[in-house]
Amino acid sequence: MKVSMLRKLVLSVISSWLALVIYTDFIVVPTVFTTLSNRVEAGELGMKVFSALGAFEVVASIFLFFSAIVVFKKFRTKRAGYLFIFATCLCGFALLGKFYMTPKITKLNSLKYTLNEATPQYKEIDQEHQLYHGLYIKLDGTKILFLLAGLFGSLRSSRFDNEGLFSLKKSSIHGSRG
Repeated sequence: MKVSMLRKLVLSVISSWLALVIYTDFIVVPTVFTTLSNRVEAGELGMKVFSALGAFEVVASIFLFFSAIVVFKKFRTKRAGYLFIFATCLCGFALLGKFYMTPKITKLNSLKYTLNEATPQYKEIDQEHQLYHGLYIKLDGTKILFLLAGLFGSLRSSRFDNEGLFSLKKSSIHGSRG
């Protein structure tokens, strides 16, 4: 597979991932919590949405990780090393979110809603829930920044393939000179 083709696939995956995260964070979840009056159901639905998003993120991050390995093995440059670190971080974020943070928040939500809000145990569980929820939000924000950086990095002309993604030939700008 040509590197230029791989770069275009990577750009597609990063764009899709970024769009899904932004759509989920800023449209889907707020809509769920403003539409459903029962916050237990809204919380459960929100966690199912994040679990499904997490599955996509794991697949996308593993693709990016293996793509970075291919590029790093082929070129062994500083830029390829940065790409590998970038992909490793995104893979770590996706795995942490899907297999630790989302199940932990889901478990705390379930436990929290079985307790009376006036009990000290509820307050303790709620504090832990708020801690993990806050960490998840920060992780998501960091992930968005990484994806934006990856998107802009992919749009730049790559020295790996000497081909711009949106290249215009001089003849198409100035007309053909004969």
